[in-house]
Amino acid sequence: MEKEKLLNILKFNEENARDIQLDCNLFYEMLGRDSAVVLSDIQTISRILFEKSGYKLLRMPLKNKEIGAFLLKLNDAKYVVINTSKSCANNNFALGHELYHTLIQQDDEYNSAEVYMENYDDNPNEMRANAFAGSIIMPKNDFILTSSLLTKISSEEVLNIHKYAGDLLNVLTLMNNYKTTYMSVVVRCYECDVFDKNDDEKMTFLLKNNDEKAIKKIFSEVSSRMPLGVQMEPSYLDDFKLLYEEAKHEGQKSLELGWITKEDLKYRLDGLQSAYQQVVEVR
Repeated sequence: MEKEKLLNILKFNEENARDIQLDCNLFYEMLGRDSAVVLSDIQTISRILFEKSGYKLLRMPLKNKEIGAFLLKLNDAKYVVINTSKSCANNNFALGHELYHTLIQQDDEYNSAEVYMENYDDNPNEMRANAFAGSIIMPKNDFILTSSLLTKISSEEVLNIHKYAGDLLNVLTLMNNYKTTYMSVVVRCYECDVFDKNDDEKMTFLLKNNDEKAIKKIFSEVSSRMPLGVQMEPSYLDDFKLLYEEAKHEGQKSLELGWITKEDLKYRLDGLQSAYQQVVEVR
């Protein structure tokens, strides 16, 4: 991400802070809470909230690594599809983003792919969805307290690598703590004044090293301290069988009612299988 893009995101979030907070308050009401809470398992919570709103959560490992998630409507059923060939951290942030679209914004635009934290400077709805996701995954007060704790435990070994290596290590630790993406943590650090926006050198360093290879290179000498766990890895979970069985069940109901023939049903199921094979990543 370019520095100008990050600054645009921060400006947007600041100017819309009140409305974003109202969105978060509405979300917490849906959870039966009267204040912010750290989400220990956003995937389980999302599945429950989606189902209450008429959506089903599907996990599918797509070939296209740019797509984080998309909404799908099939046989009158509504799905939120998460790309599990991307990291678990990306999946979690994608779910926060889609919670905004489906529950807060109540968007009914289906079959539209989402590419997170890349192309949203000129799209207020997408920027707001990202701001919402960052806020519910990393509640402000908890984030500030946790960040404050981390600044007190940076070792001399880490600080000797680079003047900002301690800050980078803190970002990675926060990623693991909140189970979210690198850039969402960096944005939150600036939103909550954990990092100084006027420190151009630090901002350049953090943006430059938004890459797993670069991070591993920096911490090669202290790899035992580098908190890169399962959050950086894709899960490759695949719920296509569930989607196929639901389509088959609905097709059989239509067959019994005489709306379609056996040939129609076979054609539709074969088409669904073929479409799946074209987009899924084969391991």
